[in-house]
Amino acid sequence: MNQWVRFHDRERRAARPCEHGPWAGARVLAIQTHREDSAPGHALYFGEPKPLRRPPHLVPHRGSSVRVKDRLSLQKERKLTDINIPTLRSPRLTLRAFRAADIEPLLAMSSDPQVTRHLHEGPAPSAGEVWQRMAFALGQWGLRGYGMMAVEDREGFVGRLGVYHPYDARDPQLSYIFCRRGWGKGYATEGVTMMRDWMIAAHRPRRLTSEIAHENAASARVASKLGAVQDGTLDRAGVLFDVWAYPAAT
Repeated sequence: MNQWVRFHDRERRAARPCEHGPWAGARVLAIQTHREDSAPGHALYFGEPKPLRRPPHLVPHRGSSVRVKDRLSLQKERKLTDINIPTLRSPRLTLRAFRAADIEPLLAMSSDPQVTRHLHEGPAPSAGEVWQRMAFALGQWGLRGYGMMAVEDREGFVGRLGVYHPYDARDPQLSYIFCRRGWGKGYATEGVTMMRDWMIAAHRPRRLTSEIAHENAASARVASKLGAVQDGTLDRAGVLFDVWAYPAAT
């Protein structure tokens, strides 16, 4: 039976048991409000409210019914948005999901003009923009099943590396950047090899590429060493990028 309680002259609340779905057995609290300055509104709250007494002068609300999805449907929806990010390890490097604490080393790395000179991303980002980039990277894992990752060596955070794939791009792109202390150690070759092998084994992409600034000879050597071949050139706001295509999954 619906139970009603009056909070003021223009608000009525009803609590009734929910019969279906993951909230079966709980009470659904429906609120109908009437205000002089707005149209009637409805709000739903799920929980276990205390037993309510039904004043005799109030009648049960006859508004729109509450429909709760069944448990199976909710489980299917959750699977679509699960973010499962692996941890990949090589003899010297670990690729892992971004953490909130990564914002400081990421901000420092992104603010170093020598580190970012081949990215052509414009002015150094703010802390808020770096945070948004991390959120974007984590979100892409949920939407595509792959994305960018933090890179650690024995001393801690040393860069970011992974597969970048914006909405309007045809192909996923291997991308990386290392802070200065990671230079000259072969980290790019080691990390990209690990990510490429995982990507091919897990997703078998039809085509996997890297977009490398035309003047970035070091990154071009890494791509060539891993079997990529140059496959075209892009002009992005007046900056030339060479497209390198990696061998497809067989």
